[in-house]
Amino acid sequence: MKRLIAKLSFIIVAFMAVTFMSCGSEYPNEGYFTVGETTYTVNDAKLEDLGFENGYYQLRLVLDNTENNDSHSINFLVYSEVNTYLPSGLYVPYMYDDQYNHKIKRAAWVVGDEIEGVIWAGFMRVSKSDEIYTIRFDCQDMNDNDITGYYNGEMRVMI
Repeated sequence: MKRLIAKLSFIIVAFMAVTFMSCGSEYPNEGYFTVGETTYTVNDAKLEDLGFENGYYQLRLVLDNTENNDSHSINFLVYSEVNTYLPSGLYVPYMYDDQYNHKIKRAAWVVGDEIEGVIWAGFMRVSKSDEIYTIRFDCQDMNDNDITGYYNGEMRVMI
């Protein structure tokens, strides 16, 4: 009986290992942003280094949808002490007070090739675990649209 249990345990462990390995190492990127009543799907995050200013890096975070040629995105230009990743923390609008760290310099949401709304108020919360980011934001644009969103997944860093 002990041999039977040992063989069954081995088969179960082997099956679980094969199943886990066949899932691949690619983490599913998922998210959205909502403008008023309209929700846009987000499945890609990209971080671009735009240069050094006032002792901090200017980084552009672009959340968009790369599937089905959907052309919508939300973009945040933030100040950061590093340019190789987006540090965890709460990001709030820059208030022209010489306090740059974890500040949003400007932000906008885009549909097609046109900027639809410039974001002027709100916050973005970033957390990072290994290579996986969780980003949540709650903002308002210049047209009084509420902008909320969420992203969970990997981020391409372009320096």
